[in-house]
Amino acid sequence: MKNSEPERLARGLDLSNPAFVFAFVWLLALVLTTLRWTTQLIGIPQSLRWLILGNIATITLWYIGFSALNSGFQRRLSGLPTAAELHQLEGFARVVGWFAIAGSLFEVIVGRGVPLQWLLVGDTTRDYRDFGIPTFHGLVTSAYMFYTTTRIVLFAATGRRMAIWHGVLLLAWPLVIINRAGFVWTLFQMAGAYLIVRRVTTRAILVLVATAASAIMVFGLVGDARVGVGRVFIDSIISSDAPEVLKIIPSGFIWAYVYITSSVNNLAAGIGQYEPLWVPYFSTKALFPSIIGGALFNVGARKYSLGLVNEALNTSSAYAGLISDFGVFGAGIATALLQLVAVWLYFRAKSGEVWAILGFAIAFEAMA
Repeated sequence: MKNSEPERLARGLDLSNPAFVFAFVWLLALVLTTLRWTTQLIGIPQSLRWLILGNIATITLWYIGFSALNSGFQRRLSGLPTAAELHQLEGFARVVGWFAIAGSLFEVIVGRGVPLQWLLVGDTTRDYRDFGIPTFHGLVTSAYMFYTTTRIVLFAATGRRMAIWHGVLLLAWPLVIINRAGFVWTLFQMAGAYLIVRRVTTRAILVLVATAASAIMVFGLVGDARVGVGRVFIDSIISSDAPEVLKIIPSGFIWAYVYITSSVNNLAAGIGQYEPLWVPYFSTKALFPSIIGGALFNVGARKYSLGLVNEALNTSSAYAGLISDFGVFGAGIATALLQLVAVWLYFRAKSGEVWAILGFAIAFEAMA
């Protein structure tokens, strides 16, 4: 039987609702892209609008359907993992964590340093893209993200403050290797794990807003470091029609705008550019080491799933791989099926099952 804390779990908002998360993120991205505050943004084709709106409808229907099947779900309180489950999780996470540490140290030795160090000493012969051993680096990153997410699960379920501080300190590693994407992925997985276990009170919302603002500031520093010219680059792509305040606020907020809108912009530019491959190459590429992926799907595929408006702004979304592999309609169907899995994980996680909480954290990151 699951442990529960009725009073705490009954209070606040459930911001982990997958239908809400998907709709909020994609509607926000569409609106921000439509504003065209940066010069690289182009118009959004009607087919892309319908694809996104259609999938907002499908995830909403999945959520309504599961709610009906789980009669009285909204009146029930979420469960928490048992002490035995948390003990098992901590034991397994410890092993994974040591692998992540050992693997990262090995990569540092092989690379003779880390990207932040190279940047600080003025080493122009290499940058963040040269760090890490192909294939192995993906395994190490996955282990790091898993271990960091378990810190948040332990904190959310037990209130142990050491776990949350441990998780926050670990967020420094993507900054050391100037891995902006890794920083964002980890942050969203941590958020998903926290929100699925705990409802959000007004005080928690204020903390989340402050945390998000801090993360955006750091995001800007990493973005400026990656291009190597401070905020000169980001200022150069601000549209002349954009509000003047964009030139004053910290660069992190502009980088966040670019990061959010580039995923939509690259989709807009890439739709119809290539014929679908009709094999799950780009949509599953990240799941396999590059050597295995190339052997499974010998399609001689290009580097990016869809063409980029600007190679320096290569932010993408799951839609890019699905559209490249199966076209717009096929991408909509595939996304609807993935949404079904996400909603199913959401309801299982709400019962306090550890594996479902961790699985939903990944689904939350994918939706966000």
